[in-house]
This record gives sequence, C-alpha cells and structure tokens, in this order.
Amino acid sequence: MEILSDMWKEKVTFIGINIDDEKSWKEFSQRKNIKWIDLNDPKGAFGLYIRYKANGTPFYVLVTPDGKITDIWYGYNKDSLSERLKQGIK
Repeated sequence: MEILSDMWKEKVTFIGINIDDEKSWKEFSQRKNIKWIDLNDPKGAFGLYIRYKANGTPFYVLVTPDGKITDIWYGYNKDSLSERLKQGIK
C-alpha cells in the first residue's frame, strides 16, 4: 500500500480505517510506519464496515472529490489495486 500511496499521491488521498481495537490499531500503525491518513472505527466491524456492506479486508471505496462512490472492492493485490485506480481515475 505504501508504494501505491507514493505512486498516486498527486491524484488520490489514501485513508485507512482500521476496525481492530484501539491498542491493536496503534501497534499495527506504528509497526507498519503508515504514512497515509490512518483512522480507527471504534465500532469495529459494526461501524463503517457494515455501512458499506464490506465482506472482506482490506476493503476499498473509491470516492470522487465531490463525494460520489465509483467503486467498492476488497482484497489486496498490488497489481489489481493499481489497475482499479487507473480505471477509476481519469
């Protein structure tokens, strides 16, 4: 994710929302040295995860600057994530 965040920093704002408990979230963020916006949902899997009908992690929502959701998907594969960003950002 760090590589993609650096690659797309001019066109994309990456925001990570963790659903673990606060202690685990902070430890993970420090261990991974996360450089993008990194938040925690105190409602865990019953907050935004449910609201956006997530069915796996990591879970991605591509939102335009005017707030329109253009794509939702889950699972991490650097190549497919990069391809989805290319298709979603024109």
